[in-house]
Amino acid sequence: MWPARWPNSWLRAEVRQMPSLLLRSTSPELMACRLDAPDRAAVISALADRLAEVDPGVDSEQIQRVALAREEIESTAIGDGVALPHARTDGVAAIRLCVATLARPVDWAAFDGVGVQAVFLIMGSRRAPAQQLRVLADVSGLLRSGGLRDELLAAADAAALYAAIRSASTRKA
Repeated sequence: MWPARWPNSWLRAEVRQMPSLLLRSTSPELMACRLDAPDRAAVISALADRLAEVDPGVDSEQIQRVALAREEIESTAIGDGVALPHARTDGVAAIRLCVATLARPVDWAAFDGVGVQAVFLIMGSRRAPAQQLRVLADVSGLLRSGGLRDELLAAADAAALYAAIRSASTRKA
């Protein structure tokens, strides 16, 4: 008889070796370092354009529309200079995460009044809402575990942004 814990232990080890959904949803091409934008609409527009460049099937204007509509419901700023704009649309085939640091703080109607300097745009498919929630939870967890925000703000380029996210994600696993 196999020990009751053996299969679960084996599965957990296998799962730890797989790239997380968060890492599969992004790439260095979806990062923007020190983006110069005057307001949240311009930030979302720039990230939507970047997503459309990387994934030609994506309509940048549709991404902007749904993300800004979500912002009208309630600000996605979570405090401490971070915003997590997110929305679902039929315009993306798979969950996508775009990350930007900003050249200067942008007013995002944050509850703490702090201007946003780090933005995580999470776009999910209407057909897979659980994926969007999983990535949103993963990003929130990485930010809570400490250090990631400061690493992102210190990053010199998109590759360093991606490396910081990858490193934080593997540390947490």
